[in-house]
Amino acid sequence: MLIDGFQAHGIEHLSPSSLNQFAQSPASFVLTRLLKKVAATGAPAHRGTAVEAGVASVLKGSSLTDGVKLAHENFRTLVSLSDDPRIDKEFDAIGGMVEQGVMALKPYGEPTAIQDKVELRVPELPIPIMGFVDFRFGNIIVDLKSTHALPSKINNTNHERQVALYIAASEGDHKGYLCYVTGKKHGLYEVTDAEQQAKALARIGVTLGKFLSLSSDPLELAQYVIPDVDSFWFSNDPHQRAAAKEVWGV
Repeated sequence: MLIDGFQAHGIEHLSPSSLNQFAQSPASFVLTRLLKKVAATGAPAHRGTAVEAGVASVLKGSSLTDGVKLAHENFRTLVSLSDDPRIDKEFDAIGGMVEQGVMALKPYGEPTAIQDKVELRVPELPIPIMGFVDFRFGNIIVDLKSTHALPSKINNTNHERQVALYIAASEGDHKGYLCYVTGKKHGLYEVTDAEQQAKALARIGVTLGKFLSLSSDPLELAQYVIPDVDSFWFSNDPHQRAAAKEVWGV
């Protein structure tokens, strides 16, 4: 008899990141979310957090100089225990990224909300899908992404699904955008297929629930999947590679 997989594994809510992880690498999901062998957060992810903090500070009234300073301090704190060799490269990129983020978003005025928690409930799932909106400007939703190479359009389905969740979970009519910033450029692109992407998240959630219902034992579930250790989920983190070898012997 199938069990309630979410309840059996203590999962009380889902997120775009957890659902996208399961869709792309079920093995990584099992390793990090169920077996709790948590991947180290790399310097690029910490850079993204720091850039967002700097941009938010300026949009709320700080000077650009103070916003960049805040971002730098934020980053240094986040990487204080890290041995990631990319730290200096990411630190050097932060100032320009904050400036580009401000240039892109300043025309919208002061945000009406920052890191706004949203929750979407769908009939197919017993638990909600949750997320945090980077910036709200009235009925405009913006998710900020910092990168070293500016895309000419949205080319990441995971990013689209994030914004799709924010739109679907917001009352009334909203438009959602992905704002990409590098140290020298920025691009603002509208998410136009939010309804379909939100439905995709729900379908992934249903599949995940069925997978989790196979067993309440994470190690048994691990026997149904196998990692691609050359994929993004493992190749950039030697700790994850070692954990995969421990669990699967690959």
